Formats: sequence, C-alpha cells, structure tokens
Amino acid sequence: MLADASDTLTIKEIAKKIGVSSRTILREMPKIEKWIKENGFKLIKKPGVGLQLDETLENRARMKELLKQENIEKSYTPQERQFILINELLKMKEPVKLYYFKSMFNVTSGTITKDLDKIEGWFEKHNLKLIRKPGFGVYVEGKEEDFRQALIDLLYENLDIDQLIHILNKKVEGSIDTQNKIEVNVRNRLFNLIDKQTTMKIEDIVQSIENKMGRKLTDSAFVGLVVHLALAVQRIKNNEKIIINKEILEELKSTSEFNFAKLLAEKITETFKVNIPEDEIGYITMHLRGAKIYNSDKIEEEVIQKFELIKIAKEMLKVVENETGYILRYNDRLLLDLVTHLIPAINRLKLNLSIRNPLLEEIKENYPEIFEISTKSAKVLEEKYNVKIPESEIGYIAMHLGAVIEGNVSQKEALYNVVVVCASGIGTSKMLAARLEREFKSIKIIDVVSNIELDNNWLSDNNIELIISTTNIENEQVDTVVVTPFLTDEDKLKIEGKLRKVDKIRKMRKKPRKSKPKSTSSFKNNMKLIREYSDSILQLLNNFYFKDNVCVNSIEELIEFVSQLMIEEDHKKVLADKLKAREKQGHTILKDKKIILLHCRSKVVKEISCGVVKLKNKINNNLTNQEISTALILIAPKESSKASLEVISEISRALVENEYLTEILISKGKDEIYEEFSKLLNNFYSAKARNI
Repeated sequence: MLADASDTLTIKEIAKKIGVSSRTILREMPKIEKWIKENGFKLIKKPGVGLQLDETLENRARMKELLKQENIEKSYTPQERQFILINELLKMKEPVKLYYFKSMFNVTSGTITKDLDKIEGWFEKHNLKLIRKPGFGVYVEGKEEDFRQALIDLLYENLDIDQLIHILNKKVEGSIDTQNKIEVNVRNRLFNLIDKQTTMKIEDIVQSIENKMGRKLTDSAFVGLVVHLALAVQRIKNNEKIIINKEILEELKSTSEFNFAKLLAEKITETFKVNIPEDEIGYITMHLRGAKIYNSDKIEEEVIQKFELIKIAKEMLKVVENETGYILRYNDRLLLDLVTHLIPAINRLKLNLSIRNPLLEEIKENYPEIFEISTKSAKVLEEKYNVKIPESEIGYIAMHLGAVIEGNVSQKEALYNVVVVCASGIGTSKMLAARLEREFKSIKIIDVVSNIELDNNWLSDNNIELIISTTNIENEQVDTVVVTPFLTDEDKLKIEGKLRKVDKIRKMRKKPRKSKPKSTSSFKNNMKLIREYSDSILQLLNNFYFKDNVCVNSIEELIEFVSQLMIEEDHKKVLADKLKAREKQGHTILKDKKIILLHCRSKVVKEISCGVVKLKNKINNNLTNQEISTALILIAPKESSKASLEVISEISRALVENEYLTEILISKGKDEIYEEFSKLLNNFYSAKARNI
C-alpha cells in the first residue's frame, strides 16, 4: 500500500483496507519499519498526519519486486499455515477478517476457509470455540485457563524439552538445524509465544524459590513452570486473568505450596510491575503441586509419611503380581519410586492439569504387555480418586514397572554381545560402558572402540548383535542405537527396544547363538602386547599436566587454555578446534561433582596425554546451566594403537565407577592426583598381564 500511495496513509486507513484493527497494524509496525530500513528504503512518519515512503518511482517498483520475492519464498504447506493460524488466533484479542490471512499467506479466501475447517477440531479439543461471522471476522472464544493451556500445548506439540531448555538459555538460534526459511519462520513464531527476556528473569525467580522450598524441580517440571509463568505475565499484562472456583482456591490456600506461590507472585510483581491476583496465585499453586521433583533424602522421608498413597501403590503392585507372577510389593526401591511419582501425578489429575509423556508411543510399541498390565494397575487409582487415568500417565507407570519386570526376565536370558562406540574411543564410550554394565545385566560388552575402528569382519567374528554409540554411525550389518554418555531413561528405553529386536532375530534363526572361539596367540605376541600396555602407561604418566587457580569465563576459554598447556604453540589452534568440535556433539559433565571431561584424537597429537585443570571460579555450561570447577583432559594421536586407547580410556571409566578418584580430582593437588592415576594404571596393567 505504501509503495502504491502517492500521499500519506494513516494507520486507521491501512487497517480498514486490510480488515484488521489499528492495534494489529501498530503491533506489526516495528517489523515493517525494520524491513524497510534493511532494504535501503526511507519511511517518513508524520505525527498526526500519517506514513509516507520518501522514494522515487523506480525505487517503489524495486520495493514491489522485493515484496513479490518475499511472497514466493513464503510458500507454506497446509500444516504450516494451519499452525500459524492457530498461533495468531490464540493471541488476537479482537476479530480479524479473512483478508488479513489472505495477505499473510498469499492464498485465496477458499484456502483460508478450508484451513479454518481443519483447525476447528483442535480448538474444540482445548475447550475453545472458533467463531466465524461474515462481515465481522474470525475469533476464538473460551475461558482464560483454556487459552493458556492451548498456548502451552501448542509449544509442546511442536518443540521437545531440549528445545525449550535452549529457549531458556538463549540458545534458540543455534538449536534450529535447518536451511528452510519457512521452517525457521514457523519455529520463530513458536519461540515468540513466550518472551525470552521474561523467561530469563523468571528462571532466576524460580531458582530462588527452589532454594527456599529445599526441593529441586526436574528439568521438565522447571521448564514447564517457567513457561507457565512467562505466559501468565504476558496474559496479565493484556488484562487476561484466570478465575478459579472459590472452593478449590480455599483448598489450595491450605497447602504448603500456596506460600511458595505467594513468594513467586511477590517477586514477579516486583520484577515486572504487574499485579498478581489471588486466583493467579492459586493457579501457580496448582502447577507447584503437580511439579515433579528430584529424589532426595528429604523427599524420601516425606514419601514414607504418605501412608495412604503407599497402601494404594501396594494395591497397584498386587495387580501386577497377579498378572506377572513376580513378587514386587517388597521391592522398597520400586515402591518408593512409584509413590514419589504418584504424588505430583495425582495432584495434576485432581486439578485437571495435563500430563505429557514424550515416550508414550515408544513404550506402547516396545512394551505392549507391560503397558497393558500398567493399564490394569491404574484402575486402582481411577477407583480411589474417581479420575480417568490418561495413557500418558499409564506410560509413566509402565516405565517404573518395566524396569523391574524386565530386570527379572533378563536374568533368565542369554547375554547379548554388544560393542560400544564413540567418536574417539577414549572418553565417553568408557563412561557409557561402565553405566551399561551397571544397568543391563544381560549385556556383554565385547569391546569399546572408535567409529573408525568398526570392521564388519570383526563384528561378524565376535557375533556382535548390537552397536551402542554416542555418535551417529551407519552400519548395514548390525543394528545401531545412539545414546547419551550418561544413559538417560529415554536411552535405556531405546536400548531395551533394540534388544527386543535382537530376540526376534534369534527366534527367526531358530538355533542357539554360539561364540566363535578365539585363536590362541603365541607367547611372542603376548609379550609384545604386554609391552604395548606398559609403554602406553609410561607415556601417559610422562605426559601428565596439572594447573590450578586457572581463570576462564567459559568452556571455550577453558579449551583455549588446555590447548596452550598440552601441545606446542604451532598446533594449539588445531587441537582447540578439535576439542571444540567434540564438545559441539555434547558436553560430558559429572554435574554432581562439577567435573567436565574434555577429550579427542588429533593428527597433531604425538603421544597420549592427560591433564587436570582446576578453576579459580566456577563456570557454567550455557546449555544446561551446569557448574564446572574441574576439567579432566584426555588426548590421543589420531592413529593410536588399541592398547593406548584402552590405557587412556581406563581413566575415563574410573571417572564413573571410582568415587574416590572424583574426590581426589576435586579436593587434592598435583602429586596426589598423579599418585592416584599411577595406582589406577598399575591395577589395570596387573589385570591385563594376568589375562593375556
């Protein structure tokens, strides 16, 4: 319009032509002005008069051409259009005419009408009504609590928990792995549902309340609460307020969480200069009561006092016992975990808060029998509390039961031959192997290697049935599962699903699996191998580096310092780049100990070496906000021998299994750490010498 207009245009005139309110145009003006400026055009704003382009006819024609190109680029799929429609309609306070959406998407009115037909069911599912009035416009009608829940559901339907954590940690841009401008545009609309500056401030507020509560929210609960509060602040600023049933509000006031909700509200009022009414405090209380918390001694004491819930949990386990034949009621760990889970879950069900389970489909696919048994056990909850238990909650119950039931079953089964792989073969794979051996009694780890060492003949000779890797690899011969070094619940579920596939393959073969006998090495070869181990150990101990009171502000600065410490000046940039590239695949941090493991293999490294760097001040991992005070560094040549990699990996394995080693790393100096490494490698060498 501005490109075509020879005179000034008022906001009101533009709004009338498009079919939206003046407020909508004012909201979009900053983006319009930014686009005009970025493309080298000049917009004159005359207060009380209007807007006018100060450009020649030639430049106006160029502007129109650029706008056409913008429209060509924005060729949305129906799903993308429908998502944006939902997003826009949820945020708009007044009716909007179809022309507004026609212009936005550059499509016909008929296309927009079909899209509205498609999304009507989505609104109904969220207790909202899509109103369409010819000549008046389109808008959504419903309760404020349903609007908020719909906005939050829209986030969770399109973003996983990691991406939401990225938002909270200002990592949004880096988390989008796409070249597709449309996809970026769609994602940006999601991110803009919650203001980033608001979430950063609320994150600090929630952390301070966590300390006062003496409880630590799980990552998903923390993100959920921050998102809820950020959205609440925006809605309250727009005068959209929650109203809670008075009886429910009085009941919430009697809970301990209400006092913490009041503290949250006071800090939000102080920070954002908005008034938080009592109904909003009640709504915050509901979310606190439904939030999952990390297990601790204090929580376990509280759980033990929940006599009624313990009784219900035992009834649920009795149902499982009748179905499986396993005695579970006297498994204290299972009982404690189940009750700890049920406390917030029941609160969410009673308060009509949604329960999300991103692993639900995997659980149903990989554990159909356990899911069915869990459905039957959940009937106890339904009858006791007169609520309908959703499949998402049944999935969580199945995860608790499945861990124990599968453990009982696996004790009767043959071992699975597994190889563990990571990018370098010296760091995270050994840590992962230690955790796998602890968690899966049915897994036999044949070896730990780097991805470049994988050989199909070797896989076949050793009857390898599954590759478990910390990095993406492709192998057509053996099934592969990619997991994190710390083996999360989701990782365990993926591994168990793959092991079930192995079982099916075994049954199809209909013959027992036999291990191929290893050839007997000659005495001479054995002596060579022993010498390789001893040479590698001496090399590692000779190349031990230590520095304390080191001042750095980030992991990147830490890597720069480490590279300068552990290699010649000519090669420090290459090593730094290699370490940074490895860290981009994911940090390896023992969060309880504040220790980070930095490791890689590089062509500029001549010998295996290790180092310990102690920081004067703690630094934070920006992605997960984990504190770091100590770094353990393990580096090796790109073409290292298997013996060398085993030696250096022994240190990383001990980092997981040896509590004493981690304490030494944290609290002691150079000599004590060197002595502990020497003892560790001495034991390793003795074991190898006995077994060769």
